[in-house]
Amino acid sequence: MELVGRRERPQQRQRRQKPVSAISPLIKYSLFVFTFFFWLIACALLGTGIYARVEKGQVNAIVDLLADPAFLLIVVGSLAWVVGFIGCVGALRENICLLKTYFYILMLLFVLQLVGAILGFVFSDTVEERIGDLVESAIERYRDDIDLQNLIDWTQKEFECCGGEDGFKDWHQHNRYFNCTDLNPSRERCGVPYSCCRPEGQEVVINTMCGYDFAPDTTVSPIGYQNQLCIQVTELLETYTNKYKVYFNP
Repeated sequence: MELVGRRERPQQRQRRQKPVSAISPLIKYSLFVFTFFFWLIACALLGTGIYARVEKGQVNAIVDLLADPAFLLIVVGSLAWVVGFIGCVGALRENICLLKTYFYILMLLFVLQLVGAILGFVFSDTVEERIGDLVESAIERYRDDIDLQNLIDWTQKEFECCGGEDGFKDWHQHNRYFNCTDLNPSRERCGVPYSCCRPEGQEVVINTMCGYDFAPDTTVSPIGYQNQLCIQVTELLETYTNKYKVYFNP
């Protein structure tokens, strides 16, 4: 009778059984690894943005803050960090609510990108006008923000362009260091940044003074300098694609 009494009830044995996962382990951990990698990238972006923003010190105006690449890194990094965290926890804990939230956020981002691409194609003239205003504002603050300066130089070198709507003349019109007025004592007077220069062969050492004494009286970009505008989106994408298509079509 004691042996019978000591036997566990079926309900107790069922409670002690390990719960069976409804999700395939392969799918579960694959999703976790992907979202965790995405989350690490978000942490890197956020950390870099915070470090750059702290190093710059106080911001003079809200306009300067919105045009700051460090602020852009902080915003993008923060959003990506939240999305990646939701995906990681949802996949690891098999939380259906978090996984649905993660799915809906990704779907919303995809729809927004699709709508943005369609609107950009339909209103291409307006987009180029807005890009032109942004480029002029960036040119004006070229020497005031080292991050913005590096971003402009990278853009002009990679996309082989110089200036905005008026090409190289934008540097003479909108930047106080490069303008051609007689009151400008800068050594860079009537010049352009080195990123406007066309590289000569395989340069080992970059000549950062190649834009000095540019050509104050010319209306066409001289030989040796980029003549493409940084607001011609279609041409820039075509140039960038042709530049690197060798890596995709060996």
